[in-house]
Amino acid sequence: MADGRTAYLQFLNDLRLFEIDLRRRAGKSVRGHSVGNRIEGKHPDSRGAISFAPDGTLMPLHNILALIVAHDGSVYATVLYPFTLLRLAPPP
Repeated sequence: MADGRTAYLQFLNDLRLFEIDLRRRAGKSVRGHSVGNRIEGKHPDSRGAISFAPDGTLMPLHNILALIVAHDGSVYATVLYPFTLLRLAPPP
């Protein structure tokens, strides 16, 4: 999210979107909670990817394959197309 303190997580087998608060001290676990289903309707399927940007930033549209949070609070993500490794810096 634009505030640099919130991350979002999705699972391939779950329609819910999870919000994760990244404002924890180093070495402490982060906590997440469901903010609801990403899509509704009969036989919904939205497992491939998620793209949004509150500030108008262009985001990859095709499959973020993996996410990991480093010890310094940075979040790393791999994107299928174009194949890219992204680093989201920790909040100040």
